[in-house]
Amino acid sequence: MRSLVAELSSADGRAQLDLAELRALPPQQLQGHALEACRALASLVDRKASKEEAEGVKRWLVAIAQRTAEAAKEGGFLGIGGTRVSETETVAIRDVARALGVAPPA
Repeated sequence: MRSLVAELSSADGRAQLDLAELRALPPQQLQGHALEACRALASLVDRKASKEEAEGVKRWLVAIAQRTAEAAKEGGFLGIGGTRVSETETVAIRDVARALGVAPPA
């Protein structure tokens, strides 16, 4: 995995944004960068791993997105009520899955 991260970081000679630059971006632009990173990772994994391994890595990343969205309820009061995964989070998970080239979770 480290070799994938290292190669992704230097892919195509693109300048990488540091954390301070990312924090300064508006949400739409930050989302665009994140989805582009997902597409680049999918491409890299497809080139470096077997089809089954690549699919597993991509599904693992989508599962992380799903579990992250489920980590806290939206709305509600003092832990009562609320929505487990908001519509915005559901759309974001679908976008990540699409960028990675896998089916979104059901």
